[in-house]
Parts: sequence; C-alpha cells; structure tokens
Amino acid sequence: MKRFIEAGRSALATQNWYAALSLALMIPDIASSLEQPGAGNVGARYVGWVRQWLEPKFTDATGHVMLSAENVYQARCSLLHAGTAEIAPRKRADIDQFEFFSSSGNHFIKVGGMTVNGIPQPAYLAVDVATFCTDIFDAAEAWETSTASNASVQQEKAKLLTIREPGILLGGGIRFL
Repeated sequence: MKRFIEAGRSALATQNWYAALSLALMIPDIASSLEQPGAGNVGARYVGWVRQWLEPKFTDATGHVMLSAENVYQARCSLLHAGTAEIAPRKRADIDQFEFFSSSGNHFIKVGGMTVNGIPQPAYLAVDVATFCTDIFDAAEAWETSTASNASVQQEKAKLLTIREPGILLGGGIRFL
C-alpha cells in the first residue's frame, strides 16, 4: 500500500493533479478489498471505508458532512470509469458534479440552487485537489498503522501489484533484464 501512497504524494509534489487524484480515489478500493477480499459489493466496501477513515475529515464543526462517503464513491466512479466529474443522474443526491481546483484555498465549497436567465444551474462541489488527495493519503497511512497486526490484511497486501526493476530474479529462477 505504501508504494501507492508514495506515488500519489509524488504526483502531488510535481502537481500532476490527474495522477494524484486517480491514485487517491483508488486507495479506498485497495484498502477495503484488502480487508474484505473477494468479488462483489465494491460500492458498499468503498463507502464503508470512506465513512470510517475520511468522512470525519469532511465534516464541519457543526457536524454537517460536506463530502459524504457516497459522494467520494461517485467521484471515483465518474473519474475512473468515464474520465468525468459528473455524477450519473440516477446516483445524484445533493450535487450534480465535482469541480476540482489546483489551488482554491478552500477545502470544499458547495454551490447549488442557482438559476441563470431562468435556467437552473447544476449543483456542484468545488474541491481543492491537493487537500483532498492529502486527506486520503493521510487516512490510508492511519489505516495501514491500524491494520499492521492484522494477519489476513498483511497476507492480502502481499498480492498487491509491484513494478519490478530490470534484473530481478522471479520465481522459477527467471531473471528479467
């Protein structure tokens, strides 16, 4: 897991916003599947992980959730499956789309309910991409610490993708150059 977090932080450091955001939105998928391996119910696993590890960071002092676990899952689906920031009409609750900003100075700003020239405008959530990604990477590190002694999670982690360097000796004595 650490390699995914480090790659995401590296993308942030070089302002590679799309790579950072893609990795950040993948993290809950990876972590939740390590805890609950197997096919099926990806959405429920993802939402459950985000609710536990991220939603508290996305809640203001009055207890109002600015960005729900369901919203994060929709952002993940929209970006990773279609490359958009629009939420599918059947999945919309309180926002229609996300707007990510490279330097907004604000974590989240909800805008909605406006009409321009008699035409209703989409409700959107403006999100500072660096802060959002950092929150996810920080949550993943906290999750890693909390699961360090969980043998089944550690066993699943051993299956995570690794990009190898040339010259590595793999099983069966095969060396890739």
